[in-house]
Amino acid sequence: MIHESSDGTLWLGSLNGLWCKKGLGKNEFWFHFDLVNYNLRQGLPNNEVSVIYESKDHTLWFGSQNGLTKFWPSSNPPHVDIVSVDERPTTEISSGYVTGRPTLAFKWAAVDLETLTDYIRYQYSIDDREWISIRIQQLNTPFLSDGKHTFSLRAFDYDGNPSRITSFDFTIDTVPPSVLIIKPVRNQVVGNSVEILGSVLDNDLLAFKVEYRSADSDDFQLIARGNQPQTPSVLADWKTQALPNGEYQIRVMATDQLEHSKDYHLPVVVDNTIPSVKLNRPSADMGKITIEGSVSDIHSKTYQLTWTQAEEITQDTKWAVINSQELETTQSKIRYDWDSSSVFGPTTIRLTATDLAGNLVYTDMVVDFKNQSAKPIVRINFPTKDAVVGGMVKIKGTVADPTIVRYKIEFGTGEQPENWIPIVEKFTLGSSFESFEISFPDPKQRNRMQIGLGGLEAPLELGALEDPLELGALDELFENFVLLEFIQAPGIRDDYLGTWDTISLVDGKYTLRLIAEDDNGYTSSTSISVIVDNIKPVATISLPDNSQEWIVNGKLEISGTASDANLKEYRLEYGPGRNPSTWIMIGSILTQSVEQKLLQSWVTNALVDGLYQLRLTVMDQAGTQAQDIQSLIVDNRKPEVELTVPKENQVIEGQIQIEGSVTDDNLKNYQVEVQAANTTTAWTRVGSGSAKVNQGSLGSWNTQTVTDGRYLIRVMATDQGGLQNLLTGSIIVDNTSPRAEITHPENNQIVSGKLEIIGSAQDDYFQYYLVEGAVGLNPSSSDWETIAAENPKSVTDSALCRLDTTEQADGIYSLRLIVKDQVNRGSSVQRVIIIDNQPPKVELKSPVENQKVTQIVDIIGTASDANLKEYRISIMAEEQQKEDDWKPIESGEESKTEVLLAKWNTLQVIDGPYRIRLVAVDKSGQPSIETTRRVTVDNTQPKAEITLPRSNDQVGNIIIQLFGTASDTNFKSYSVEFGEGTTPETWKSISTRKTEVKTDKLLEWPPGKRSGVYSLRLTVEDQVGHQSQAQVTILIKSPTDKARGGDVGSADGGVTLYLPPNSLQKDTIVTVNRIPSSAIAWPQGSSWQPLDLVYQLEADPLQLNRIKPATLTISYGGASLTPGQQPTIFRQVDNTEQWQLIGGMVNASQQTVRTAVHQLGRYGVMEMALVQADSSAQLVKDSLTCQPRVFSPIGRRAPNTETTISFQLDKAAKVSIKVYNVAGGLVNWLAEEQSFSEGKVALPWDGRDHQGQVVATGLYIVVVTVGSETQTKVVNVWNQ
Repeated sequence: MIHESSDGTLWLGSLNGLWCKKGLGKNEFWFHFDLVNYNLRQGLPNNEVSVIYESKDHTLWFGSQNGLTKFWPSSNPPHVDIVSVDERPTTEISSGYVTGRPTLAFKWAAVDLETLTDYIRYQYSIDDREWISIRIQQLNTPFLSDGKHTFSLRAFDYDGNPSRITSFDFTIDTVPPSVLIIKPVRNQVVGNSVEILGSVLDNDLLAFKVEYRSADSDDFQLIARGNQPQTPSVLADWKTQALPNGEYQIRVMATDQLEHSKDYHLPVVVDNTIPSVKLNRPSADMGKITIEGSVSDIHSKTYQLTWTQAEEITQDTKWAVINSQELETTQSKIRYDWDSSSVFGPTTIRLTATDLAGNLVYTDMVVDFKNQSAKPIVRINFPTKDAVVGGMVKIKGTVADPTIVRYKIEFGTGEQPENWIPIVEKFTLGSSFESFEISFPDPKQRNRMQIGLGGLEAPLELGALEDPLELGALDELFENFVLLEFIQAPGIRDDYLGTWDTISLVDGKYTLRLIAEDDNGYTSSTSISVIVDNIKPVATISLPDNSQEWIVNGKLEISGTASDANLKEYRLEYGPGRNPSTWIMIGSILTQSVEQKLLQSWVTNALVDGLYQLRLTVMDQAGTQAQDIQSLIVDNRKPEVELTVPKENQVIEGQIQIEGSVTDDNLKNYQVEVQAANTTTAWTRVGSGSAKVNQGSLGSWNTQTVTDGRYLIRVMATDQGGLQNLLTGSIIVDNTSPRAEITHPENNQIVSGKLEIIGSAQDDYFQYYLVEGAVGLNPSSSDWETIAAENPKSVTDSALCRLDTTEQADGIYSLRLIVKDQVNRGSSVQRVIIIDNQPPKVELKSPVENQKVTQIVDIIGTASDANLKEYRISIMAEEQQKEDDWKPIESGEESKTEVLLAKWNTLQVIDGPYRIRLVAVDKSGQPSIETTRRVTVDNTQPKAEITLPRSNDQVGNIIIQLFGTASDTNFKSYSVEFGEGTTPETWKSISTRKTEVKTDKLLEWPPGKRSGVYSLRLTVEDQVGHQSQAQVTILIKSPTDKARGGDVGSADGGVTLYLPPNSLQKDTIVTVNRIPSSAIAWPQGSSWQPLDLVYQLEADPLQLNRIKPATLTISYGGASLTPGQQPTIFRQVDNTEQWQLIGGMVNASQQTVRTAVHQLGRYGVMEMALVQADSSAQLVKDSLTCQPRVFSPIGRRAPNTETTISFQLDKAAKVSIKVYNVAGGLVNWLAEEQSFSEGKVALPWDGRDHQGQVVATGLYIVVVTVGSETQTKVVNVWNQ
């Protein structure tokens, strides 16, 4: 019965219930109102609907054999949301979710106002493909290709109302980054700084690094790192200078954000050794010479010979190439013949070698070539070396060369002039010079000009001077024109070269230089030094005082100046009176210049006192002379002196008057001075005058301004002629009290034990000292008691006496030092001391002995003393013994009693036993008795690990055995808890134990009737309170019904195990858990390789019904298959390491391999080479099975929509598989001579014919043929 309702819904009544169609196009779907879950609740009499009627109010009526039902469709759709992806809540996932796995796990939840959650149905679609129905609220997607994908989901309520479609967009990226090194190239020889050029490409690059390692090392060293994609660019700058030469490997490794990685390796050779070069000095230094040398390097490339005549070699020096050549061997001899005849003088020859790594080295050799023909001849004949000249000087000499171009004469100041001034420059007619410059050496004299090459910003262009008469044109430009002169080859020999005007020059030494140049560019020069002198000599007699007459006596030292740059001689003469008629020479004629120094000595003792004239005459080498005449008076009588007070050796003090007499007819002055005896200090003036004194005061001296001791006193009188008379005496000064000083102990110092009193008791006229003591701060005179009796020996900064403080009671005392000198002057000094003979008190309260400590430890205790100076807390590892091993952690200066002394950060030390020490010292230096504590530091977290079951493992609900580790050096206990779900809100305790476990069984837990997803948590605690946890999530399964069988899958969605009804021997728990490949000991030398797809299939017992094999389907999507290999299922033989080939049918489009199994256990997918079919292969007897025997392709009468055809081959074979109906008609041809590998083969038949149409209900015969052998089985298709 078919009916279209007013809202466009198509209704279909059948013998198998009620259907309705909703939606259009790709969103069209048929909804089946099943009898059990819905129809009976809504009042349908039975499941056979034959009448459908719609009333005007849109009520639907359904009629069946058992009656009529009224139905009003609900319009309230359900609501569905995707709640998690890959166990992560969607609320925590940002847009653009990217995963590196080819499959995702979705979970969702739905609600409806009228439909129970258990009866809401679902459909999903991937990438807008066909909708697929599913009853549960989770899905592991099939393996998907890289790229962007969309997962769509919708839900249906009782009435078939669809929810809105909810979608989730995601991207799969299983492709690793792309890396490449472009430069250097493979096996390249490199050195110094190497630029590594390459590329690192990936859309989601996380990081990359560039590393290197030597050929004999397995460890890579970092060069550089980055986190941005790199198109061909410099990835790193590798500094190889510090590396040994040899073979190396460069590696670029990149990782993307999905932990895919890729690396690229490149071998290179590092060579930082420069080539060895040697250059032999040639035997000849002119003409053709032979250059020999050698180059040695393991990676030689080229050599080059060059030369230069630069005086200073710099980076800008230009080199001429002699020869350049490639090198083909590691050691090469070099020999080259070079014609050097065009080179003259010192020449640098350089041999340069380079190797393949770019290392460059050179060696230089200087050869002084004697090719004389290459240079002009120059010589200056006049003036001669060091000649004295003046005025206009004509210069004569030689300038000769067959190809002379020009010569010039110039001068400079001194012997090594910094600047040269031209005198003359001449050129040859017909030379290549086409322009000249005119300049003026002296801008003030425009009638003197110089014409030469270069130097002007705008030189005067004269053109080619073929006719000297053309120079007359210059008369119009310059006044007093000087005609240019030219020379002709081969030059001038011993003749006039030019004229030098010295009149305007300053007298002194000059250097003349003659330079000539030939047309080969070679120059020759010669220079001489001369003296210019155009100034008169200097003659000056120095006077002692210009304001008075010059009075002399005895031997007169006559000073003055007699000088000239070129002095010849000078002489001194004297004559009596104002105008002497005769002159008498003093001494002899002298020839050395004198500048304000001694000229001559003149003895006047034999002369009559009176007026005289003194004359100085100076003459230079040119005959020029100068004179100076001065007047003077001769006087040879000394003044008379007498000292009456103080007397010889008199002791004096304070202020004293000095008395005596000073007389002379020509007295100039007198002075009274004092000086400390036996010293070289200056005399101190205490009196002076210029008038005669007859028994009167000569001066006054305050002796308090000087130190005590013996002094000299003198009176010195001088007349106008410089004659002196000196009288000296000796006296003693004493104005100082004795020195009394105590330096130790200091005032108010705390002392103990035997005290040494140190200080000074000293005086130049010392008598004795004594030391006294008394109780208290201010003792009376009667309280003092003698500590050390009178001592006649002075003391300076040393021990005065010793005091045993232990004989005194603790408290305040006074000390006094008294010192007396020989005139009975006294000095004293006092000190206050505090006697303390009680040591400090120390005590440790916490931590206690053998306590376990961690983190920051409070150290509590006592460190007290009335005069505490310091307390110190130190630590030392127990195994250390030396005093230097104690490490301070805290110190203080205040007394403390049972309070916090220090905080010890134990995180700064390694775990283990330590000792804590507390010591103190008081201000007198007394130490306390040391106290220590032994403690154990533990900052390491306990180890908590659950090894079995693994996270997401399936387990039974009888006894769960928990294996793992719960251990610590200072272990206390561990506990195990459980909670429902993956993130339990509530945890319940299973057990707490105090026995340490190292990789063994932790406990056994009977979960009882619990089933579903649970979490187990292990918590380990040590004695200092550290805790570590480990957690796993497990699925507790209920027993599988033997009679019904069904599908059992792994948590990762990689395995589906179909158990036919009655395949199991009893109702039992069936689990499928993935085993990491690393946990398996794989046999060596196998013809197959594991793909890390190993699963443990568990049940009790493992053996299945022989005629009811289970179908095992394993997905190998994501595994990287080797070309030419195919996946095959193996089973590990129980209790061995051996694996047995099972076989399997490969579905390449779904990336699965399927087989039939008769017993459970450990199964894995291996890859092995494709095997060619063997014509002798046979079907294993009675191995053909079809499970389930009854199935429904449209899913109505039976729970399974297909049957699995399985059989076993003893060898690889070509197999034909056909399906016939009971009438013998061929329904479908599943395989025609198709090659299958050895072992069990399983493939599905979905109950459709070769045209894809569902076959009718009935019996069908499955026929499997191998060669001439055939086996058959009957299956029942039940569609109605």
